[in-house]
Amino acid sequence: MKIFPANKTSDWHGGSTTEIYIYPEGATYQQRNFQFRISTATIEISESTFTSLPGIRRKIMILDGQIQLTHRGNYSKQLNKFDTDSFLGDWETVSLGYATDFNLMLTHPFEGEIIAKTLHSPDTFEIITPPDTFTILLYCHKGTAQCFGENLPEHWAAVITENEILKGIKIQPRNYCEVVFARVWKKV
Repeated sequence: MKIFPANKTSDWHGGSTTEIYIYPEGATYQQRNFQFRISTATIEISESTFTSLPGIRRKIMILDGQIQLTHRGNYSKQLNKFDTDSFLGDWETVSLGYATDFNLMLTHPFEGEIIAKTLHSPDTFEIITPPDTFTILLYCHKGTAQCFGENLPEHWAAVITENEILKGIKIQPRNYCEVVFARVWKKV
């Protein structure tokens, strides 16, 4: 397990974004040569248009705040804390409202899911993963969590590889924590 701070932050026209993890190593968001990318973003203006990302599937979860997402020509959806939406990156997507969100961007052959858990001590959350899991990323949004005996502070992430996934993953809060995990697997 590799633990690290989520601190690679840059601005976008509606706020800021923090890249947490990108695969493969050396890939960049700007070149769009990644197979999957995990990030958070703030939406700091009342109406914003998402960047067009043809060929990329997107999953978004609200961490704080609320937004109304409109995928023009498809549907609209209200998102509150820990609500999710999945959509294609080339859809014209507009958001209304202010929020911090968690993003999973995927290209072929990868698929993924994002799930949030709020834990209070002495709770324990065990992640049971199917054997096809390629990578698990844990992101501690609030508080401090423990995993494999290591502290995962607020705004830090942990990447768990295939060998460690087979051991089973247990997350425990120090007192209170909000943890998001992204599971990625290769589509057959």
